[in-house]
Amino acid sequence: MSLSTSGEKAKAKELEANQDGTAQEEFVPIPPLCGSVRLWIAIFCLTANFLVFYVRFSFSISMVCMTGSANDHLPIGNFSLKAPSIVQSEFDWDRSIQANMMGTLFYGFILTQVLGGWISDKFGGKQLLVTSMSLLALTSFSIPLFARLHGYTILAIRLVQGMISGLIIPTVISIIPSWCAPEERGTLMSFVIVGLPLSNFLSAPISGLLCATGFDNGWPLTFYFPGILTLIWTIAFHFLASNTPEQHPKISSDELKYLAKYSCRNQSCKQPELPPIPYKAMLTSIPFWALIITQFCSKIGLYSMALTLPLFINEVFHFGIIENGLLSGLPWIGMIALSFTGQLSDYLIRNRIFSVTQVRKGFTVIPMLTWAVLVAAMGHIPSEIGQMVFITIAVSIHQLEMSGGFFISHSDLVGPYAGSAFGITNTIAQLPGFIIPILVAYFAPHGTLSEWRTIFYIASGAKTVGAVIYLFFGSLELQSWAKVTDVEAPIETKEEPGPVKDTKVDA
Repeated sequence: MSLSTSGEKAKAKELEANQDGTAQEEFVPIPPLCGSVRLWIAIFCLTANFLVFYVRFSFSISMVCMTGSANDHLPIGNFSLKAPSIVQSEFDWDRSIQANMMGTLFYGFILTQVLGGWISDKFGGKQLLVTSMSLLALTSFSIPLFARLHGYTILAIRLVQGMISGLIIPTVISIIPSWCAPEERGTLMSFVIVGLPLSNFLSAPISGLLCATGFDNGWPLTFYFPGILTLIWTIAFHFLASNTPEQHPKISSDELKYLAKYSCRNQSCKQPELPPIPYKAMLTSIPFWALIITQFCSKIGLYSMALTLPLFINEVFHFGIIENGLLSGLPWIGMIALSFTGQLSDYLIRNRIFSVTQVRKGFTVIPMLTWAVLVAAMGHIPSEIGQMVFITIAVSIHQLEMSGGFFISHSDLVGPYAGSAFGITNTIAQLPGFIIPILVAYFAPHGTLSEWRTIFYIASGAKTVGAVIYLFFGSLELQSWAKVTDVEAPIETKEEPGPVKDTKVDA
């Protein structure tokens, strides 16, 4: 692959540049990514992300189907499918109850992320993922049964699903650094993160089509399907994955040698055990708080689209369930298409075109400000096509923040404590998950376009604040309290040699 070739050239230049004889480290070529075990681990992490977010965001379409709030006619192009059984109002839940059902998952999500990050940092994440994903499948299977016994039981199940998801996400983020060298971090992390937009792209139309089957009134299939997929993932991961390269029976000697210096970064397999996590220093660090605020503001924008787009399309466009599902998935195609930008960010850093700080801040600030302008203007576009174009562009460029921006900067900032740090930042970043539905219920009680504009203004303002905070206070320098002797030193040296190492915050 081109990644391997350019990486080898960069390492060769690094050794040649040291004329004083200080660089005596053996040159290890980068094994091809295609067909490698580290690629398979990344695929497992991608699909784990996909399933977690599928369970989270498909609930919006399921809710439209369960309450029968969509039109009785389901338009598909120039045709209209008459299916009153599909939109039969099986549950009579008001707007406030629906908001609580969508938001309860996030209450659970914020409770367990720090715990998930700590467990994966200390002991490795494989068993935690197997257990958590098994429980996620079980709860997904159980929703149809309990919903028909009593609607409020969904609140408890969604709370449990949130707690399970809170264990999974930081564990996935913690596993990846053990399976990639720093020069591949942007590429593999952006690949893993694409599970989020992929779930948004596929969950809405798939759920809409499952609902349209009319089998058992349609909507139970929207919970059985992700439950089956999650169960299959769990079995495959149990037999085919491991915490570290040293523990994997099928890894090649070349790949194992290449990953040797990085694989113990978050699991103390052969390295000295990590000291206690420096929570006090972490929570009094200005750059770390800049990362927290930026991630929080970014999620306000993301969830304002992911959680409410099917409702917006239903209330403003007045489309049926199938067309709603297809349109709700459309904006996420752009995020998937822009997932390659992770490799672009690696290329810019590896070839010293821009510094690490310039790349991370550029991939964060520019997309966030552009997103804010597009969404603020969207409510004033007169045509439905124009509104969907603005939504699609805004959602698409959000991927830049995740593939090359702040979202993959935890390892740069806190080194071996990335799992715990991500648990903290992503816990706070989930607050918009239950705030957004409440705001929609309060500011858009009738679902008119003028009411929805207020939601768009709030989301745009949050994105702007996040961009400004990260521009002036964000940092990519490894913090002094995160430097661990004999654990982090080789990574720091290998990651950003010579001029690439950027120790100044570029405003």
